[in-house]
Formats: sequence, structure tokens, C-alpha cells
Amino acid sequence: MRNTPDYIHPLKPGMYCLQELAPKYEGEYSLPEDGHIPPRVEERNHWYYQGLLVELGKARNYKTYVPAQDKNRTFGNQKLGDVCDTTRLPNFGYQNFMRRARTVDVIWFNRRGMPAKMFEVEMSTDMLNSLSKFNELRDFYTHLKIVAPATRQNHFVDRIGMDTFHEIRGRVEFMGIDELEKRYIAGRW
Repeated sequence: MRNTPDYIHPLKPGMYCLQELAPKYEGEYSLPEDGHIPPRVEERNHWYYQGLLVELGKARNYKTYVPAQDKNRTFGNQKLGDVCDTTRLPNFGYQNFMRRARTVDVIWFNRRGMPAKMFEVEMSTDMLNSLSKFNELRDFYTHLKIVAPATRQNHFVDRIGMDTFHEIRGRVEFMGIDELEKRYIAGRW
């Protein structure tokens, strides 16, 4: 994270230690410098970012959702299913929309049970699947965000630029994981 005090050492996104303890923990927790994320760490980070999004949504008084298949994944010392409000979608549309929405990584619902914001966390996979989900759900008045490492922004720009996504191009935003962490730490959205 940028603007981190000199006595703090970043181990991985969202995990830090005192500079003097860095040699002890660095090998176990650090991500490689070249940007390739080992699968074990990638999965943990995916769920970690889902958890951050859930907590931010709850702080903003949204009802939060993660897919049922992720409810037993860990976020810190908790399960995502225990952190979010629900792993069952409110019935906000036709079944074909519900089937697709059920797979979105995190959804924030407004007080009327309608999706206000949808998030897809993309650590390393092709963003086509996430963008396809958003494209199928484009008729809902909701904010759409891809959350990924900043180094993947060019991949996002390339994919969202495809003609297939012309209807959602102006609605889907990219957010780097560093920005998400800053907002989480600051408690703002």
C-alpha cells in the first residue's frame, strides 16, 4: 500500500508486519515480485477481497450477498457466509436473471431488495466471464465493478472494448485492489 509508514512492511495485499519482523514472515506471506500469484494465495486473496467488499457494503447499510459456493471460504478468522447478510438472493427478477446473478462475487442490495452494486473479483482469470454476467444483467439499474490488481487494468480495457460489451461499456468500472484497500481502511466508499 502506498503511504505506508517506514516501520510497516507489506507482506501481501491487506497483510502487514513491523519492518523488524519482515524476515521472519516474508517468505511465508509475500507475493512474488513478477506479479504471478500462486494458486493457493490467489484463492485466499479472492475471498479476502470479497470479504472487504462485504464489510464495506454492510458499513454503508446495504444487505450483502456472496454466492452459496463461497460461504465456507475464509475471510480472516471467519467464513464469508458468516460475514455477509445472505447467500440466498432476494427474488428481484426473472429466473434467468436470478441464475446469472447467483454467481456474482458480491452484491449489495438496497432497502427494497434490488441490486445496487455488483462486484466481480478478478485476480488472474480472463474477465470475459465477469463481463458476460454484467452484460446479461444490464437492464438492472445497478453499478458494476471489476475489482482486480492494477496491473490487470489493460486486460480490462481490452475486454470491455469488445463490441459484445458496447451496451455496458460506460457502466462497468475498474477498481484496483489497492484502491479497495484504501477505501476499506478509510471506511469510505
